[in-house]
Amino acid sequence: MKGDAYLVVGSASVVLDPVGGARGERAVRVARDACIDALERAPSDLPGALEAANAQVRQAAREDTGLLGGTCSAVGVLLGAASVTVAWAGDACALRYRGSTLTRLTQ
Repeated sequence: MKGDAYLVVGSASVVLDPVGGARGERAVRVARDACIDALERAPSDLPGALEAANAQVRQAAREDTGLLGGTCSAVGVLLGAASVTVAWAGDACALRYRGSTLTRLTQ
């Protein structure tokens, strides 16, 4: 989709979806860069990466009012040796497809 971003850093995968047209697309770029930076510093802290992305988008909107009204939703998965971490923000959701069954993992 236009403006979406998908990134993989180590064992983490994150999808960012813009909300608010061109402003949302700008928010996705800010959030993407913040997620990458945060995951490179702390590869096992997916929730922290999404929190860092949120903080950077909010800061960017304070500095540039042209970004107001734009944001993005995010969903990410971190694969551990014996666990899976799912984190999300906004109206994004994580789904698991196993066999022929699709199960929603997040609310």
